[in-house]
Amino acid sequence: AVACLGILTVYLREPEDGPIHSLQVDSASLMDPVQDIANEAIRPVRDSWDWTTGLVSARNDVERLEEELQRTRQLVIDSRLSAEQLEELRRLETLDRSGLAGDDYRTLTASVQGHSFTNLYQRVRLNAGRADGVERSSPVVAPLSNGQGALVGVVTSVGRNHADVSLITDTDTAVGATTSASGRLPGLLRSTGTGELRLTRLPRDASVSVNDLVVTAGSLGADELLSLYPPDIPIGQVTDPGAIEGDTYTVIQVEPLVDPRSLRHMVIMIPESAIARRRASG
Repeated sequence: AVACLGILTVYLREPEDGPIHSLQVDSASLMDPVQDIANEAIRPVRDSWDWTTGLVSARNDVERLEEELQRTRQLVIDSRLSAEQLEELRRLETLDRSGLAGDDYRTLTASVQGHSFTNLYQRVRLNAGRADGVERSSPVVAPLSNGQGALVGVVTSVGRNHADVSLITDTDTAVGATTSASGRLPGLLRSTGTGELRLTRLPRDASVSVNDLVVTAGSLGADELLSLYPPDIPIGQVTDPGAIEGDTYTVIQVEPLVDPRSLRHMVIMIPESAIARRRASG
């Protein structure tokens, strides 16, 4: 320790060209080649480490960008859903319920709880039932942008707090219908099973054109053969005036005004008057 202290004292007092300073410079010069060799030896390891850490960083950046992209996509989806929901609510608000139901029906808005497991075009369940006054065979409509309601189905079973609706796009649902330009000649409307409708049993000489409005026919004949549905509820538009069925009838292709798969709310027409109850009782 005394020797080290003595050397340090001499080092601090001697000039820069003194023997101890010269020894320090010479030692550093001797170590330069060794340091260069060591640097060359570890360069592959260092380069490999830099490449690995760079790769990890790049992967982290990719994962972060993917997460941001997914969040952006979800925001777009949410905004579209919100826009659709707002539009549906606006249509419900502006629905001309008095013009749709008159004094014969009471209207009740219900939310869609679920669709048929096997086919989205067949049935839906609504969150309103007997406790709300819903009855079997009540027509079900959806609001249009012009304030009218379009037929989408009919209540086929009722629980205390739910109702099952068979949609007009279900192949088991038949609706007496006519076109706005055919002179109210009655036909039978059924689903093709793919979301489209087919109006059959319309006389072949009926005047039908593309885009003609198809509506419910209501009661038929002088004896008022009652339909489940009151007259003149819009259903769809003609897309193809059709082919001849045999020698008597024509078949018309119809597109529904509303896609029932996209609906979150529907409006139930609950029979109130005597005539409406007669329709519901069949």
